[in-house]
Amino acid sequence: DLPWEAGYSFGIVAYEPPLKPRRPDLPLAEDCRNHPIDRLIDRYLSQHELPRPAPIDDATFLRRVHLDLVGLLPTPEELKAFLADCSVDKRTLKIRELLADDTAYADHWLSFFNDLLRNDYSGTGFIT
Repeated sequence: DLPWEAGYSFGIVAYEPPLKPRRPDLPLAEDCRNHPIDRLIDRYLSQHELPRPAPIDDATFLRRVHLDLVGLLPTPEELKAFLADCSVDKRTLKIRELLADDTAYADHWLSFFNDLLRNDYSGTGFIT
């Protein structure tokens, strides 16, 4: 046995596994907002007595979704075509279109994965 300083004690060491995935109880839909995320956000806002933000316009949506998914602004032609489109599901279709663009999506997210994996890269963001 090795001698230890007086008053020294070992902490309790135990592995705690991460939480198992769970399905939260979804509140009822309000104002035809059926998406699960909308329902959870609506419940949070209601519980905290916060107003629901106004929906964003189509131009703002297009800019945000382009920057989030492919890291580039939409071209003026893409913006004009999107604003002229009157279909109800144009936002969903645009998201699917951008996610299907494997090259642009991968180019954008590569820099985040490089940071996460601590890869050494310079200049373009591609591994060198």
